[in-house]
Order: sequence, then C-alpha cells, then structure tokens
Amino acid sequence: MRLAGCVPSFFLALVCLPLAAAEPVSIGYVDMQRVIEESKLGKQAFATLQDKYAEPQAVLQKEEKEIMQLQQNLARDGALMSQSELDKRKAALQERIGQIQRKAAMAQQELSQDQAKLGSGIIKPAQEIIVELGKERKLTAIFERTQSGMLYVEEDRNLTNEVIKRLDAKTAKEAKEAKDAKPAKAK
Repeated sequence: MRLAGCVPSFFLALVCLPLAAAEPVSIGYVDMQRVIEESKLGKQAFATLQDKYAEPQAVLQKEEKEIMQLQQNLARDGALMSQSELDKRKAALQERIGQIQRKAAMAQQELSQDQAKLGSGIIKPAQEIIVELGKERKLTAIFERTQSGMLYVEEDRNLTNEVIKRLDAKTAKEAKEAKDAKPAKAK
C-alpha cells in the first residue's frame, strides 16, 4: 500500500524535474522605427528621399495651387459664362485634377518603393546586430516593440539605443573601409 502512494509522487517528481532545471526566460525588445529614424543610415536614407522628391513635390504643390486658383476663378466668373463655356471649363478643370491625381499616385508609389528599398538596407544590418546582442546577453527572445503586442516590458530590456549605437559604428567603419579602399584601386 505504501508503495502505491510513492509511485505517483515519483512520476510527478520526474515530470517537474526538467521544469526546475530549465533556464529562466530572458527577453529584450527593439523599436525598429526608432532605429530607422535615429540611426545614421536612417538619416541618410531620409535625406536621400528628401533630395530625390523635393522637386517633384514642389511641382505638384504648384499645380495644386494653380488648380485651386482656377476653381476660384470658375466659381467667381461662372455666373457670367454661357452654359457651354462653363461646361467646357469644368471639364478642363476635372481633366487637370485627374492628371495631378495620377501624378501624385505615381509619385507616392515610387516613394513607397524607394522607402522599402532603403529600409531594407537599414533593417538587414540592424537584424544582424540584434542577433549579436541576443547571443551576447543570452536572451531567449527579442521582440519588435511596436508589433509584438507587448503592453509592458522593463525599460532595461530595451535594446534600441544599443542597436542604434552599434549600427552607427558599423556604418562608420564600413564607410571608412570603403574610403580607404578607393585610393588603393586608383593606384
């Protein structure tokens, strides 16, 4: 009888033993949006996009102002025009609005593609650094802060600043190596 009471306890101890020996779970998180916005690579990418799209954006804004002026003129002078003239100007105005909308949509699509392309140039080296940090700190998992659904994590688990710091250092090192390699090729 006594043995029958010990058997379930023995099996319970066997099942719980691996749980007691398991290492504690240790997590970290990174805010990738901050990495993109605050790292040197991210700032360079943003500057590149601004340079590329500043002129087209100015052209679109100028065209929008012209359309607004035409709309105001049509509203002001429309009562003095014949119906056929009014219809003709409204149709021309609608055509111009359609053209600018198509231009804006194409520019937005091109901008989105360029953002994705430049973003991947930041994300890939950042992910390599995140893996390094995880191994160094013996973390079980590292989450992306904004997409993980985490509502609270201790601030000391935030690896974002360290990722930005290492990414900037890596970028500076690669830029220096590229600069040093150019004169060697020229010789």
